[in-house]
Amino acid sequence: MSIDIKILQSACCGPAVPVKEEILKAAGLAGVEVSIDEPSEIQEIMKYGTLTFPSIVVNGEVHDFREFEKTDELVTMLRTQEVG
Repeated sequence: MSIDIKILQSACCGPAVPVKEEILKAAGLAGVEVSIDEPSEIQEIMKYGTLTFPSIVVNGEVHDFREFEKTDELVTMLRTQEVG
């Protein structure tokens, strides 16, 4: 089963954080498959109700990407999502 992830970033908020690379690294370490989408239209991004960027939507749940200061924290969350 693939974990559905959307990366929400805003071009107006400074340089892009390498979120996709971090997610792919964590997914490899967690041994899980992920499907990543990076919506670019502001209307699509805003429907998730977050004003914090970057954010990620994991299987429909919005997370502030800064919650995952360490790769290990992201690995743990991905493993939990696959089980759930």
